[in-house]
Amino acid sequence: METKRLRITIGIVLSVVGAMAASGCGKDEGYSSFELTPSVNSTDGRKADWSGNGLFWHTGDQVSINGYTHTVNISGSLWITTGVHVNAEDDGNFYIAFPSGSGYSSSSHTVGGISITGNVVPLSCVGSTNKLTLYPCCAVLKLEGMGGDATVELTDEPYGSPVMVPTSGSIDIAGNCITGGSDYENVLSGVEVGGSTYVVVPMTGNSLRAALTIFDENYYGETTEAVTLRKGYLYIIDPANF
Repeated sequence: METKRLRITIGIVLSVVGAMAASGCGKDEGYSSFELTPSVNSTDGRKADWSGNGLFWHTGDQVSINGYTHTVNISGSLWITTGVHVNAEDDGNFYIAFPSGSGYSSSSHTVGGISITGNVVPLSCVGSTNKLTLYPCCAVLKLEGMGGDATVELTDEPYGSPVMVPTSGSIDIAGNCITGGSDYENVLSGVEVGGSTYVVVPMTGNSLRAALTIFDENYYGETTEAVTLRKGYLYIIDPANF
């Protein structure tokens, strides 16, 4: 009788130890470095080269990974991040946003305090490994042959009512869009890179429809009707053919 009781006790102890070990392994899974690749589509659906199109990453930029800040070093078209060891969330995923912003919510998977101005292209991704692809929460207009002061105005039809987009807010990481937007504008300034001017059009959904008026000190032109701009796409616009 004594032997049977001892065997039962040993069995219980081993079961508890095994459960603790399994729990510990799950909790400790994570990374202190991530390899991130940005991706953007051209308007014909093919992948466009990120750095070759002027959408540059910068060493020292910061991303939010499950609410923790990681610093980026550039290696070709990749971001290699360094920072504290980050565990996966309960669903086994990492939620990544650029820029890093502030006020991460693990329940809604959002990062607040995002300012979308100049050449900031908001990005996000969700995945279970440390090698992930980031996607834009915006459309990007590439204006060829224009000055650095080029501006794009968005209206619902030529010379119509403004189509407003947020220039600050939060990144909905899983939704890959801007949420809780503020500082709405319909006149967006461009940033000149490599002889072309880039304009970021933040997205609260998958697309928006607007007529475009494009101008700088030497040029003025507009679309004859509203066009659809899709999230994650690069639109190349040559004023000579506009």
